[in-house]
Amino acid sequence: TRFFTKCDEGEHRSLWHDLPLFEMVAGKPTGSLNFVCEIPKWTRKKFEIATKEPLNPIKQDEKKGELRVFKKGDIYFNYGCFPRTWEDPEFIHPDVGVGGDNDPLDVCEIGLRQIETGAVRPVKVLGVLCMIDEGEADWKVVAIDRTDPWAEMLNDIEDVEKMIPGILDSIREWFRTYKIPDGKPANTFALDEKFMNKNYALGVVHETHEAWANLVKSNVEDEAVMSHPPSSEKPTTPQLKGMKRSTLKRNLSVPTIEALGHVQDSLLCDHFALSRALEAAGHVGIRADN
Repeated sequence: TRFFTKCDEGEHRSLWHDLPLFEMVAGKPTGSLNFVCEIPKWTRKKFEIATKEPLNPIKQDEKKGELRVFKKGDIYFNYGCFPRTWEDPEFIHPDVGVGGDNDPLDVCEIGLRQIETGAVRPVKVLGVLCMIDEGEADWKVVAIDRTDPWAEMLNDIEDVEKMIPGILDSIREWFRTYKIPDGKPANTFALDEKFMNKNYALGVVHETHEAWANLVKSNVEDEAVMSHPPSSEKPTTPQLKGMKRSTLKRNLSVPTIEALGHVQDSLLCDHFALSRALEAAGHVGIRADN
């Protein structure tokens, strides 16, 4: 099973590259970020964005030919990612000492409602936890659907512990132990296992968005230098309609020159617009140390 998304014109789009990171209304940021749900709460099938496939559909992960499920059991929160973010393996984060995991930035949405696979919801960022997975930084942003009944009462990570005591511990323990039933050791965490605050989390969002932008821009620049002739091949599947070509960079499917038009409003070059969007979401200056 693969979940694709379409634009208003009916053409297929990538949930990773074409969907804006920040929710915008009339050209202005609302303060919310767009959350892509991969795994609904109270389910266990391991769905994720296929970063290596054109148009990056959401599909159930496979290992050794078998569809993956969480043997630990159902997950306790809606799990997914932020579009237009990327955890760069070559960026050694100064606070954790290791590089990223080569995936979009993960999000744990803690609202009351179950969100369907492939659904996009505006969320408030509340904090972040840094898991170390096989020597790589795997950040887990904590967020809540902006329309959730709890949303008005939750504005930072300390509000979560105060209003919903125990939920942060349950998230940490889920990620610590979910691989043990597969015969693997428990995961560890950086930053003294602390959930860092909203400002810190938005700093991580900023870093990973810029890493994604650099990935896309370097891909386009590399293609321009190589001066490949236009491809005469036609798409063989309807899923490729709307994106003339994609290419692999660092073993990831990213837009080519022809497809770059779909991401021109992605804040690739407009640092002022990016700053406005981050400020609307609650980011204040440089990242705080919580």
